[in-house]
Amino acid sequence: MPTPTRTGRSGLHSVPLAVWGCLALTLLCILPAGDSRGEDPSTGRTYAGYTVDEWRARIKSFNLDDPGIASEVPGLVELTRDSTLPWFTRRQAALTLGRIGEPAASAVPVIEAFLHPDGEAEPLQTQLWAMKSLALFGPIAADAAATVADILQDRSTPLTLRLAAVEVLGQIGTAARQSLPGLIATLRGQYGAGLSAEEQTELQIAAADILMLLRSEANSAVPALIRAAQHPSPRMRRVAATTLGTIGPRADAAIPVLGELILFDDAEDVRDAAAIALGGLGDPAIPALVTLLQDQDVDVRWRAADALGLLPGNSPVVEQALDLALADDAPVVRITALESLWALSRNAPRVAPIAVGYLTDDDRQIRIRAYRLLQSLGPRISVVRDQLQALADHPDAAVSHAAERLLDQLNGTSTSP
Repeated sequence: MPTPTRTGRSGLHSVPLAVWGCLALTLLCILPAGDSRGEDPSTGRTYAGYTVDEWRARIKSFNLDDPGIASEVPGLVELTRDSTLPWFTRRQAALTLGRIGEPAASAVPVIEAFLHPDGEAEPLQTQLWAMKSLALFGPIAADAAATVADILQDRSTPLTLRLAAVEVLGQIGTAARQSLPGLIATLRGQYGAGLSAEEQTELQIAAADILMLLRSEANSAVPALIRAAQHPSPRMRRVAATTLGTIGPRADAAIPVLGELILFDDAEDVRDAAAIALGGLGDPAIPALVTLLQDQDVDVRWRAADALGLLPGNSPVVEQALDLALADDAPVVRITALESLWALSRNAPRVAPIAVGYLTDDDRQIRIRAYRLLQSLGPRISVVRDQLQALADHPDAAVSHAAERLLDQLNGTSTSP
């Protein structure tokens, strides 16, 4: 059986969890230039005293932390309002306003107005960059949340704009009362009217993903996330599981479904995400993880061992369970338990001698993980200096080289990380 790659502390988190509004912003580059007049206006026209070309250059040099940045807001607002300008110029001004943040708060109603104009509706490009600007404002754009929520549930709204709306509500967060209910309704599929089944799933995944930003404040979304964790789409199950983990102990009602995903899901990344999520739930998940650590399936056991190492604190129950796992029949479970034991205890005299023993394991991946674990000990690796010196003369060149590099690290001559 190939040795699984370490997941818990090596970047498996969804982190993905991409923010879906970035997709909408990317689409700006490929959509037809519906609100672009194609040409710059007369070079003689100025906005707060500067031409368009001057603004483009100045924006690139802005120090957004400068207390005087608020003085640039009127000119930037003028640029966004001028529909004769190319769309990319207006977008640059609008996104700059969003990045300025609080000093540009007066621009939020201006940007919001592009989403619900009194007259003719703005082109999709305009609406997309307006959404992106509001997302950059974050909680400062709370007053625009109702408008954004209305657009999200409008059956005539295309998927790209709804994805952007989801990002705005997530970035605004609990600063507006409409945000969390809107995201939960989207996750439940209530705001999918007018979309195909595939598009509705994409929108639901986006809602589950953005809820990660709210962390424990998204606890009222737990029931909807539990249901999403049982969705036919593996991506949906993975994102829902990951988001549940970010909510923390307040998502303890999800423990049974996360355990089922680890045990039975046919997608490896979903099983990984569910295990990490259990670790993110903290102490309430300990009994379930300890039970999973005794499962007959080796893939369940190593995932449980990995998740135990993600728990905060150093519970005696967890340490005892990991100690028992060090005697597991499967090397992958033993090395994972050792990594988790180190993550929790930082007990070099306990961990280092066992890790050195794995430098000679038959499985190359086990040897690599043991090497990296020893490398992470830093100066505390000195507790196994004698064992490393003995391995430096090992007949296997890979083993001797690893020992020599670790000794170099201990002696301060290694250039490795």
